[in-house]
Amino acid sequence: MAEISTGDIGAGFRLEFKNGFMLSVQFGPGLYADNYHAPMNFGGVAKAYSSKTAELAVMNSEGEFVTLDGSVAGVAEQVMPYTPVEEIPAIIAKVEAITKEV
Repeated sequence: MAEISTGDIGAGFRLEFKNGFMLSVQFGPGLYADNYHAPMNFGGVAKAYSSKTAELAVMNSEGEFVTLDGSVAGVAEQVMPYTPVEEIPAIIAKVEAITKEV
């Protein structure tokens, strides 16, 4: 199974595309990924994280959560929890291919 990891700080990353959409990939403590139950680190020593799953979210240029077709997401659709790392490349391609906001 594939795995993602951070450097010395952080618990994820985001990708911004030319079409104005953004994909957030998060996998730190308290997020819907393997590290959900990891202890929070408030002001302590920076910690690197790795995970086989991630919490994903897509946002439009206005900062609204959207689905993979670009339409504004309902509350239940705002994040894609526990997404296997192997699925991230296909989701990146889908977000990059959104042609307009619905």
